[in-house]
Amino acid sequence: MYAPVAQEMVTIQDIIQTRQNPLPPPPPRPQIPVEVPNDVILEPDPLDFDAALNIDAPLPLPPPPTASDPENEDEDEIFVIVEEMPTIVGGVAALSADLEYPAVARRAGLEGTSVIQVLVDRDGTASNPVVIRSASTLLDNAATEAILSQQFTPGRQRGKAVLVRIAIPVHFKLRHG
Repeated sequence: MYAPVAQEMVTIQDIIQTRQNPLPPPPPRPQIPVEVPNDVILEPDPLDFDAALNIDAPLPLPPPPTASDPENEDEDEIFVIVEEMPTIVGGVAALSADLEYPAVARRAGLEGTSVIQVLVDRDGTASNPVVIRSASTLLDNAATEAILSQQFTPGRQRGKAVLVRIAIPVHFKLRHG
């Protein structure tokens, strides 16, 4: 009657995160040529054609590789995208409660969006603020102060809390009327 249906076998593999090698430093800039007065005669450097080259000498060995501890390898690694991104404890409402619109900016009618990038640590504290998009210095400072006063749920990668760099937009809008 009915023929048994073959079941599909699924295998799950752990994917090991790859590391990108840092780029080598750029080559040094060429020296700026120095103008020489026309009445000065430059002598060429003497060449030593009798220099000895010992082909049989052994080449120096490179230093042995250092033993890296795979457990501590990602200790200082800063992530930008993780499985669970950090969030502000209390959400946008908590940020809004701590955000003070500067009185000078209010009187000047300044509005806009400041985007502040911070590093969220494993314990949920924010540090190293960088202004990615500026509304004005007054508004940027107020946004930075409010963000640094927040507590975050740390970002997680493979179940472990990790350092994550995130950008947080803060909108400043005056109520008219």
